[in-house]
Amino acid sequence: MTLIAVAHLKTRIGAKRTNMEHVKNLVKEAREKGAKLVVLPSMFNSGPIIDYLPPQRLKYSLKSQAERIPGPSTEQLTTIAIGTSLYIVAGPIIERAGPKLFLTTIIVGPDGGILGKYRKIALSPKEEQIGISSGRELVYFNLDRKYGILAEEDIITPEIARSLKITGADSLITSIRVKPGNKFTNYLLIARAIENNLPVIAAGGIVENQGEIAGEVASMIYDPREGVIGFAEGAEEQVIVADLPKTIDNGLLVTANSLKLAVTSLCKIARNRDII
Repeated sequence: MTLIAVAHLKTRIGAKRTNMEHVKNLVKEAREKGAKLVVLPSMFNSGPIIDYLPPQRLKYSLKSQAERIPGPSTEQLTTIAIGTSLYIVAGPIIERAGPKLFLTTIIVGPDGGILGKYRKIALSPKEEQIGISSGRELVYFNLDRKYGILAEEDIITPEIARSLKITGADSLITSIRVKPGNKFTNYLLIARAIENNLPVIAAGGIVENQGEIAGEVASMIYDPREGVIGFAEGAEEQVIVADLPKTIDNGLLVTANSLKLAVTSLCKIARNRDII
């Protein structure tokens, strides 16, 4: 089994230098606890500016905080990964790719290489309104098992987690952005774990804005057979570590034929409504 760590990180809005120092410290703590893989939360570099900056500042901040990949934040992540010999799954951050902006999760190896990136598929109405583009591909990360990568609102879209399961994922890694109204996240994580018979590793975190704690979302590692095997909440930074049990694939909660019919029906509806 591979020891997995989740960093319950405190980010300060717009303070990249400070935030990256916090990242470095918590990743080192994960290494000291024996982890091989550490998961960092959404917008670990900039803090969740989308949800806490006023509209008149947000447009400028999106442009100033967006980065190419590779870029400054990913270069710092690779340095941290090399120094700790850890695999890191981090983000999403705001990625600039040509004229488009994406919310992109980065996967970094202990040799400093970028092993992959996942562009968030399920966008909120606000994200679409401010010009964020949706990703188009499922992404996996292979270590001791095949981890499917999600981000933020992906967790409220059952089809994405189910697609990752169908195409071979053994576990799910996601981030939950700290923003107002995120009160039912744990229930959604548990639902995705149980309906797909997969462990879910989720990084929440804490947000500081103008010197005060503005929000917090629990971090959790949940196994559908053993329940909660790692949990962190509150306004203090911490690292949770857990051994994921060996996956016993006793199938989905429906038959393969029923699943095929359900997916076919959804695709037909989507085509009829010009969604795909």
